[in-house]
Amino acid sequence: MYDIERKDRILKILHEKKSCSVAELAKQLMFSEATIRRDLNALHNEMKVRKTFGGAVIMENYPSEVPMAIRQSENSEAKSAICRVASTLLHDNMTLFLPSSTTTEHILPYLENYTGLTVITNCPVVSAKLCKSNIEVYCTGGKLLHHSNSYVGEFARAMIRKVNADLIFFSTRGLSADGRLTNSSTFDEVLQTMMENSAKTCVLLDSSKFGKIYPFTVCNFDDVDVFITDKPLPNGLEHKNIIVAE
Repeated sequence: MYDIERKDRILKILHEKKSCSVAELAKQLMFSEATIRRDLNALHNEMKVRKTFGGAVIMENYPSEVPMAIRQSENSEAKSAICRVASTLLHDNMTLFLPSSTTTEHILPYLENYTGLTVITNCPVVSAKLCKSNIEVYCTGGKLLHHSNSYVGEFARAMIRKVNADLIFFSTRGLSADGRLTNSSTFDEVLQTMMENSAKTCVLLDSSKFGKIYPFTVCNFDDVDVFITDKPLPNGLEHKNIIVAE
């Protein structure tokens, strides 16, 4: 297990229990108490937890960003159905952008059905999961955001600008009532650069995100070419090319 994954699991436990001892975390995660203490020190420095005598509590003002380990378990059936449909847009020898997202990770098993694919991602987890496949994989590098398992910043964007992709699959955390796709992160420049350098854009959004708005707008949903979801759009919203996964 990577350090990032272990810390995400610690955050998931603390979100559920609000507080936990080092001994309890070590037993549940099957790591030494020394390792857990080191992780808690790092999370304390990131202002995600507050250390207590013998353990830690979750910070009350966290999360503005929910750890990926928590988001991975949310609406997984809907995400899988959406990605199954999204995979029908693929064909051999395509170049794909796969930005960091718990939704887009569900499309990875379907990539094995095609040959000659190239994937460019800013997610180290995606690149690790594809390392034993026949897919040609490029990881952007850049500054690593631990809570989202994603590389961001100008280093990542510079690499992306060199790529001419056929398609990008991406997701956001919310679709507002007036049709804005929004996130809670200020680091969406990487995603936006991928969109600018892709011939076709496809957003994958499960219905739990309908009507939700976060501080930062990624784009308007009319700016994307294909919109795939698991339920019809709310009243008042229409898209030129919407696919509802059954």
